Amino acid sequence: MVRPHKVKHFAPLNELAASREEFSVKVLELGGGSGANFPLVSSRGLDWTITEPNAAFAPYFRETVAAKGGKHRISELIEAVGEDLGQFEGDSFDAVIVTFVFCTVPDLAGCLREIRRVLRPGGKLYFHDHVGDRKGSFRRQVYIVELKIYQWFKL
Repeated sequence: MVRPHKVKHFAPLNELAASREEFSVKVLELGGGSGANFPLVSSRGLDWTITEPNAAFAPYFRETVAAKGGKHRISELIEAVGEDLGQFEGDSFDAVIVTFVFCTVPDLAGCLREIRRVLRPGGKLYFHDHVGDRKGSFRRQVYIVELKIYQWFKL
């Protein structure tokens, strides 16, 4: 259901990868989970760093990588939260991927500050989530309409 949207969403990252040498594009994924994004990004290898606060996901991530994402290089798979990326220097990633993670992040502002800090100038945030805003807000209404569109078209 979400796969076609993610493929389209990651198109600019795939274009960047195609324009550079293999493994020269550095990607940080927050909350890598079971590795669902890994096979959706680029036919050219990326240098991928993953943070995941739940260590129990690591075997599933490695399984997905082995089965579907062999073209990429995993630099690190770190047990960490998005609010604390102190192990990374500033301006060190070309892209940060955050999909279906913010619903579990207690300090969204802190996480966004850290993302901004580690992204290189001109770097891109690839964000895809399902978190609705407070009842009655404009963003919540947009979220509800978006859900109905997804359901109507069976996306």
